This record gives sequence, structure tokens and C-alpha cells, in this order.
Amino acid sequence: MSNCNLGEIPATEKTGKELFYSEGEEVGVQLIDFWRWAYSDLLNNVARGVLAEFLVANALDITKPKLRTEWDPYDLKSKQGTKIEVKSSAYIQSWNQKRCSRIQFNIAQKKKWIDEIADWSDTPQRHSDVYVFCLLAEKDQTKIDPPINVSQWEFYVVSTSKIDKKLKKKTQRTITLGSLKNKFSVEPIPYDELEHEIEQARCIQV
Repeated sequence: MSNCNLGEIPATEKTGKELFYSEGEEVGVQLIDFWRWAYSDLLNNVARGVLAEFLVANALDITKPKLRTEWDPYDLKSKQGTKIEVKSSAYIQSWNQKRCSRIQFNIAQKKKWIDEIADWSDTPQRHSDVYVFCLLAEKDQTKIDPPINVSQWEFYVVSTSKIDKKLKKKTQRTITLGSLKNKFSVEPIPYDELEHEIEQARCIQV
């Protein structure tokens, strides 16, 4: 096997009008057709998580020029340099449910990808300054509309240092909504206050 030293391929912004082609001939499909097919279900866990990141990025006015990247050790960085991890959960899923889902969020430590050596770091940790927990709080299937009705979301902001200090085990992988409210004394904040609360959380030393 030959050794490869392959550099990063940065993403470029797409419009959705890009055409698929084969051997120089258009095949009658645009990129937006793929987006519609793959990502119209915004209630599934994967798409909802990306949507939550977009909502937070939009609240911080950082959706442009930088596009979303998959392998960063945290999800977003504010204009002030605050590193942010975004996690989402929801009562209602796109699949058939007997009852609303129990709300919990992933807070697992993870390894960092190091570009210089093209490999993962040895020790997992939490790399952000702040966590933003995004809850799609609507419980009525007839009303739920996650991409448009931002008021259906609740946002909880906690500094990473506070999480690390208050957890009994730093290796804890999930946290429940009840723990956020009771153990961390966190209340939901409006969408238009996200930027202020994120920067405040970063400044508070625990």
C-alpha cells in the first residue's frame, strides 16, 4: 500500500442549481433534488442535529463565509472566539412512537483530529468553552414544524467548565433535561438571547 499525504479539501458553498452529469452530458438532476430527497425529514436525529447547529450559528451570525465542517473538535466558533458544542433532542420523532421520547443530550468526551499528523489525539476530552442544548419542545404532532417555527425550540446554555466540575464522573456520556434544570440550575432562553448568553457563559469561571 502506498503512503498518501492528502491535504484537506475545503467545502465550497453550493446553490442547489448545480447539475449532475455523466461524461459531459447532463442527466436531468440538480443538487437540490438530492437535498430534498435526503434531508426533507428534519425530525430524524441526524438532520435535526445539523438543523440545531444551523439555528445557533444563525443566531450568532456566523453562517457565512465559513461553512459547516464535520471533523472539528467542536461545532461552532463565535466572532469573539468562543468554542461551542451544540447538542439536540426532541420529544417527537419521525418514526412511530408509543410515547414522547425521554430527553437527554450527548456530552461524551471525544478525541480531537490533529491536522499536522492526520490522526486523532490520544486523550478524549470536551473541547468547547460552552455547550448549547437545543430541545425541540413541541409535543403535538399536528403542530410540529422545526425548520420554520423557531419558537418551538428551547435553548439551554452551560459552560463546559461547569459541566466538568459538577459531573460525578467526567466520562459521563449523557445528561438529562432534569439534570440541566435541577443540578445545573439552567433555564431555557429565547432564540434572540443566545449570543449574549453564550458569551456570558464563557466568561463565568466555575
